[in-house]
Amino acid sequence: MRPLPLKQQLFRSLARPIIASLFAIGAVSFAIGYYEIGQTHDTQLENVADVLWILTQKEINEQPVEHSDLSIFTEENKKDLAKYKDWLAFRIWKDGKLLTRSLNARPANIPPADKEFSDFYYNDHSWRAFALYIPEHKVIVEVAGEYEERQELSVLILLGLMVPLFLAFPVVILLIRKGINSGLQSLDQMTGQVQERSPLYLTKLPTEGVPPDLFPLAEAINNLMTKLEASLEHERRFTDNAAHELRTPLAIIKAQAQVAAQSEKSKERQKALTHLLSGVDGMTRLVEQLLIVARLSSQQADIGLISLTETVRQTAAELAPFALQKDITLSLEGDDSICIKAQHDMLGMLVRNLIDNAIKYTPSGGMVMLRVTTLSDKVVLEVTDNGRGIPTDERDKVFERFYRLPGSNAGGSGLGLSIVKMITKLFQADIVLESPEGHAGTCIKVIFNRLIQ
Repeated sequence: MRPLPLKQQLFRSLARPIIASLFAIGAVSFAIGYYEIGQTHDTQLENVADVLWILTQKEINEQPVEHSDLSIFTEENKKDLAKYKDWLAFRIWKDGKLLTRSLNARPANIPPADKEFSDFYYNDHSWRAFALYIPEHKVIVEVAGEYEERQELSVLILLGLMVPLFLAFPVVILLIRKGINSGLQSLDQMTGQVQERSPLYLTKLPTEGVPPDLFPLAEAINNLMTKLEASLEHERRFTDNAAHELRTPLAIIKAQAQVAAQSEKSKERQKALTHLLSGVDGMTRLVEQLLIVARLSSQQADIGLISLTETVRQTAAELAPFALQKDITLSLEGDDSICIKAQHDMLGMLVRNLIDNAIKYTPSGGMVMLRVTTLSDKVVLEVTDNGRGIPTDERDKVFERFYRLPGSNAGGSGLGLSIVKMITKLFQADIVLESPEGHAGTCIKVIFNRLIQ
């Protein structure tokens, strides 16, 4: 399932609680309003009962209890009561007998309630009644109001409260959308600027005017642009150098093939074919190293526990024939229990390139000393030879691809130490070039940071 766009996520995360809060406010307002309106109606019933008692107190005390019509009210009192006739009913009792009632009130055979407020159903309507007890005069004034009128009035009042609240919903939604669009405008601008970049146009994003929250993102993108530009430039140089390095051996192979094809003597032809095979072998090694470099540029190391001394011993045994051809003495010092975390093939490749490089640059009759030691929580691999050595100002350059020391006739493609440097980075190890003590030559130390006994 694809994630929603950021704007929709923000809109939902903001709109949902806001709308829920509005609904909650509306529900609470409705409940409180309905309760308050009910209380107001009850208070109104009490007030009407008090008014009835005040208007009729004199007449009630002078009338005989058998009277049961409205003649006790004066014309002025009847006018005062007219405004209540559509939704109120009343009955007035004295000495336990009905003295008078409104035309819509309950008959005399239904006694008044024995409590102040009560509810009843009469004449297909629900009513709310209030009984005003006046013990010193033995009078009960009962006033009742229809629930329908009460509810209609409640709804009208509550609608007046709720309609503005509901009308605010679309306004709130529009304001949320506008706020999100405005807040993300800087991010949209940054997205457009990133989309304008290409492998040929990797300039940094402008950071002036960028909001503080987006500044780390802009800095991270700029750092990525810088690294990407450096990586592309590095690859361009590698491609140019590879094309240059391949051009020479291909020309040699072609020349030797032409010589072999044009030679009439078998001895000359055989010599040309020998040079041709040698050129093919050199070309094969160069292509293999180019493939190794390409693979190491994108490979993730599959780390495991490996005996470094055993790996050095096996690799030295494989390269011993080349050392014997130059009468070079290979020696190894190290404990097989010294282990590191590394990837087996890459570790073998690192050791092979170090030993092969030492053999190439060591003169005939020389020596190459291999040593595996521990230092605190580190493991150190030392490869020392007694060759011509590497000048101090050249030591950083020898790790560059296709670099060869000036005046060197050892051959090779100039990729060996470059491959070693790449592998040490993958292993998070350090590599150091030093001059050996007591004699000329080179001492290369690879310091591994992960030691396991």
